[in-house]
Amino acid sequence: TMIPLNNGQYIIGFDDGYQLGKTANFIFDNGVHRLGAVEPTLKENSLFYDGEFFKVGEGRSAITEDKISDDSARLRTMAGIAMELRNAGLHKAKIVLAVGLPFSNYGRDKLKLIDYYNQKSIRERISGNGIYRAHFENDNPTLIFIGRLTKVKRLDLLIEAVASLNKSEVACNVVFVGDGTERANLKQLARQMGIEKHCWFYGACYDEKQNAELIYNADLCVAPGNVGLTAMHAMVFGTPVISHDDFKWQMPEFEAIKPGRTGDFFKKDSLPSLTDTIQTWLWTHKDRAIVRKACYDEIDNYWTPDYQMSVFEQHLKV
Repeated sequence: TMIPLNNGQYIIGFDDGYQLGKTANFIFDNGVHRLGAVEPTLKENSLFYDGEFFKVGEGRSAITEDKISDDSARLRTMAGIAMELRNAGLHKAKIVLAVGLPFSNYGRDKLKLIDYYNQKSIRERISGNGIYRAHFENDNPTLIFIGRLTKVKRLDLLIEAVASLNKSEVACNVVFVGDGTERANLKQLARQMGIEKHCWFYGACYDEKQNAELIYNADLCVAPGNVGLTAMHAMVFGTPVISHDDFKWQMPEFEAIKPGRTGDFFKKDSLPSLTDTIQTWLWTHKDRAIVRKACYDEIDNYWTPDYQMSVFEQHLKV
């Protein structure tokens, strides 16, 4: 049963088992199958996420070494949340997710899960290096996008913006960390725009230390579509975020973007606005240390497990 809090949020518990997914009211097989961008004829057990459709809850997934090397655990969790919301007659809600770790696997998986949900310990061990200078062979600012390369992310806008910026006084590079259905199209667009040498399609990376290095050394994370957890991932390693300003289409994490401090917003689907917002940020935020600290403070003060625990304590006092 969903537990209502005094602030209008709900607590939903989910157990992502190695054979079954379980909420308070539902038990389902843990199979996850990617269907692609075309809407399936039979919508039962279908989940639409990040521009693609998935079947969740049909068949069993193979047992893996951990639950963080791909998106399957996230997709099962979202399916469980959707089932509970539908059961309560809700189409959307702000939730606090309660998840557990099997006791038998605690010693094996605890550090991986800590890194997955809270990368602060990794952050404390990284420092600036010349990874982008070595790859691009220039000292231009580098933009980063980390996530799946799908049409809904509007990454075509980012490539076009980089092309426009490289014709102006603010030449820059861009790195895409992730894979997806739009990778080939985006590479072709970069060639057509004449900026192939300024674009690095790094590919999917499940090594969090490597992700940390890529994010930390970038100047700005740009997510032209819905930003979601990309904002958390970027800011925990000190990189500000730009995304669109149509908040009804955003994920809850957009609230971490504080204009002028931890990033900014541009007019949704507007190439001139995105280009101008990136250019203005790079012109006016030269002190990377100040921006990095602002990002750290936002995450550490409002988006950590400790903060979530304080919310529990505040609203569940007897």
